[in-house]
Amino acid sequence: MPYQITGERLTSLFRPRSVALVGASDKSVFSQIAYHNLVQFGFREHTYLVSRRGTQTHGQPTVTSCAQIGEPVDVAYLMVPQAGLLEALDDHDDVQNVYSSLNMTEALMAEVEKE
Repeated sequence: MPYQITGERLTSLFRPRSVALVGASDKSVFSQIAYHNLVQFGFREHTYLVSRRGTQTHGQPTVTSCAQIGEPVDVAYLMVPQAGLLEALDDHDDVQNVYSSLNMTEALMAEVEKE
């Protein structure tokens, strides 16, 4: 069943209490800009950096999965290569809204064709 669009989901999208940057990296300009903007708008304590390596990123500690955050996440931005997209999507059971910097349709259709 497709996700239901509810007032709660829309609120969590447009007024998130927490944000996860999945695939956060000092090498990614998109990651740097997203993190900088979130900090500038007052989300420093509510922005979680997720990096498969678990190394410090943007001068902050990271976790290796959204499950390690320990609280619900309203919005997750996926900044992972196409090859890691499906794995990253599997990690977001407690996330209200998931967005990707990639063309997700292309990646998902390729996986469906394999099955």
